[in-house]
Amino acid sequence: MKDSMERRRQLLEEARAIYSDQQTIPAVHPRYHAVYQELYPKEEKMRGTFAFRAFICFLLFTAFVAMDQRGNEKLPVSSDQIAAEIGADIDLPLDMNFRN
Repeated sequence: MKDSMERRRQLLEEARAIYSDQQTIPAVHPRYHAVYQELYPKEEKMRGTFAFRAFICFLLFTAFVAMDQRGNEKLPVSSDQIAAEIGADIDLPLDMNFRN
């Protein structure tokens, strides 16, 4: 009898831990978000790669403009061909599955 009571208590604590709001801020109306923000610890946010991708795009755009301004003949591609490829439509299959 003692073992079953202990097992129930353990399962109850596990269920409370799983469904607890202690780890995340619950869904709250935006008006009250500031109040709830103070009650819960700050969540660590993952850093995105937007700045890195924007920097790469800026470098590519700068190279494109420099190539167009100088009339660079080192590459067998003109700026008009690059602009045409950027504006071209791409046909992607509808049933793409990105999961392994």
